[in-house]
Amino acid sequence: MSKRLETLESLVDTKKVFDVGCDHGLLAISLSKNHEVVASDISEACVIKTKANVEEAKAKVNVLQSDGLKELDINKSDTVIIAGMGAYGVIKILKASIDKVPNTLIIQANNNYDILRKEVTNLGYYIDIEKTLYLNRWYVIIRFKKGIKKYNKMDYLLGPDPSKEFVLFNLKNYQNTLKKIPYRYFIKRIKIKILIHNINRVYNLH
Repeated sequence: MSKRLETLESLVDTKKVFDVGCDHGLLAISLSKNHEVVASDISEACVIKTKANVEEAKAKVNVLQSDGLKELDINKSDTVIIAGMGAYGVIKILKASIDKVPNTLIIQANNNYDILRKEVTNLGYYIDIEKTLYLNRWYVIIRFKKGIKKYNKMDYLLGPDPSKEFVLFNLKNYQNTLKKIPYRYFIKRIKIKILIHNINRVYNLH
């Protein structure tokens, strides 16, 4: 498996786990060595592909077609993994079946990490572990647990305890964004300048 999938697997700390949006099922197959696993996807093609991979691997994985969590029998003590989709898609899945969401979530969204952190914590979760990986691009993998913690704007933006490399990557992105904004959009430029200043201040990058 890729380092991304290995990291997702390493964060599972419950007996039963649901791989939602399983795609090819490789993560579910590996998880089945030590956990009870349900793999699901809204796509019939992905379900067929996963079933074939599970059969070839002689793995014990229950493969289902499901729109998000809707057709899944999830207990609060289980873990739901959602990886490889946009943050808004993840949030939509969780909110559509909020009564089914368990106490542990492991999420790897492809974008809008700040919105993901804020929306999921607003659902009554805290960021238990967050890992960032650079594999030709940055991946952010977050384990959320049921409970409440307070976070500030920078926590939502870059995570509660980001690596220096991840902070510098984001800082450079904001600096490049600022260069591309025409001077006539002065309010937008001011907002980006304040953000850059705050990142430098909070993480002692001056």
